Amino acid sequence: MFALQQRLRDAGCYTAAINGIAGSELAAALKACPSQDPILRIETSMHTAAIKRISVDAQCRVAATASDDKTARLWSLPAGQLLRTQRLPIGDGALGKVYAVAVSPDGKRVAAAGWDAFYGVGDRSRRHALYLFDSATGTQVRHIGSFGNVVNHLAFLPDGKRLAVSLFGIQGVRVLDVETGAELMADQDYRDSSYGIAFGPDGALYAVGYDGFVRRYGPDLKRTAKVQTAGDKRPYAVAVHPQGSSIAIGYDDAPAVDILDTKTLRRLVAPDVNGMNKGNLKVAWSSDGKRLVGGGTFQKLFDGVWRRSVRIWDDDGRQLGADIPIADNAIQSLTPCGDAIAFGAADPLFGLLRADGTVAMLGESRVPDMRNKRREAFAVSADGLRLRFGLEVGLGRPVLFDLASGSLNEAPQALPDLSAADISSLKVESWENDYHPTLDGKPIALSRYERSHSLAVRPNRSGFVLGADFRLRSIAADGKQRWEQQAPGVAWGVNLARDGELVVAGLRRRHHPLASLVRRQGAARIVRAPGRQTLGRVDPERLLHGLGRLG
Repeated sequence: MFALQQRLRDAGCYTAAINGIAGSELAAALKACPSQDPILRIETSMHTAAIKRISVDAQCRVAATASDDKTARLWSLPAGQLLRTQRLPIGDGALGKVYAVAVSPDGKRVAAAGWDAFYGVGDRSRRHALYLFDSATGTQVRHIGSFGNVVNHLAFLPDGKRLAVSLFGIQGVRVLDVETGAELMADQDYRDSSYGIAFGPDGALYAVGYDGFVRRYGPDLKRTAKVQTAGDKRPYAVAVHPQGSSIAIGYDDAPAVDILDTKTLRRLVAPDVNGMNKGNLKVAWSSDGKRLVGGGTFQKLFDGVWRRSVRIWDDDGRQLGADIPIADNAIQSLTPCGDAIAFGAADPLFGLLRADGTVAMLGESRVPDMRNKRREAFAVSADGLRLRFGLEVGLGRPVLFDLASGSLNEAPQALPDLSAADISSLKVESWENDYHPTLDGKPIALSRYERSHSLAVRPNRSGFVLGADFRLRSIAADGKQRWEQQAPGVAWGVNLARDGELVVAGLRRRHHPLASLVRRQGAARIVRAPGRQTLGRVDPERLLHGLGRLG
């Protein structure tokens, strides 16, 4: 009880005495706050899902990263040593994912936001706000703002006194006073989401929106310009030249970049994008303004392998040197850091692109590739506590994870007490990476554009579990769906334990792998090791079933 009261106080929901008494104040706090149940997790000292944003202080001494794994992490620079893992309140599904992070120019504050877990509780006044932390201690300074939708991007004013927020949907942009949390400006004249905002050195704010417009707000926060981009493209990112003379715009739906005049938002030049095959381009100016860097889903072949790459231009839009490979998956964020450019990617990984074109990788993925985890590549013990899978695609680099002991060991040979999924006892067909699975020749209903990927038949043949895009589905032998459970990623592998009462799935969210997810009858499973107390509520974003890479 004492621990619960303290957790609720840390989350800002409880102000009464920490006395171990279950009074009315505690009941009210439980109702107003996201769930505070203990959550089992394994710390890998690195993000376990896509890094959505990276931000650094003005001196390039500290970096903060935001991730789909529902954490923000603070790192020292240039070494990339982990200083702190900042865990925001979380909930089921997307609740708690961190999409945006910003470090104040003096490095003393870190702002983080995304899909606020308070959205899942009844207090609408606190839905979708942002969290402000002390960077030295990790102490939460305040939970500020009240936004109508998910936060996509955050940016501090160069003096650190204001914080700009861009939002999903038609909520537009806001500017908050950092000291008080007061809302200084709100522009909701947006017809679609905004993913890019940036302050200029003079305090002017620039914002782009999927509605096709670029907007400028003066230092007084009044909007002074709103200009439609050329070609009806969707602008995704904006970066201000360090001298404040121009801004660069990267687009989501086309491999295109524009350099615009800051006063008129008139296009000055369109940098050379010849050979860039994909859009979703993020952009960043070097600190001296001599180089503009862009990258996103653009990829090129290097030694027979497709790599996500960046291109560098001068301030007149001419390409400088060859494209540089950075990541295996989408580059999500670029920002200047001293004479380098800091980057974050969906692998997940982050690092520095140096001025000489070399890459310093500071943090790389420590989770396995869960694609194609079927049959012998995803075997489970009868009690569901031991799992054999490959760290690489299929059964590449096989390991055995034991939940009871928390151990992860190499397992090159199949183990007789671990079983692969039964895929043949019922006539389920066209389920492997297919949009149209069938049972006894009759279609199994999936959502539009949803594919099935994995199958496990129940031991008594009363039904089966189907792993699909972002869902697990339990289907009875007569074809009727018993339940469906949203999952945070593609269910590449699925298996059953405890006579079919426990479902174990290997997940991979879009471009990157995730942990195995334990579910029973469509609800989060309470995991209990033999002879031990209940370990706690299992959160699929944080329960890493020993999936850290060996070594």
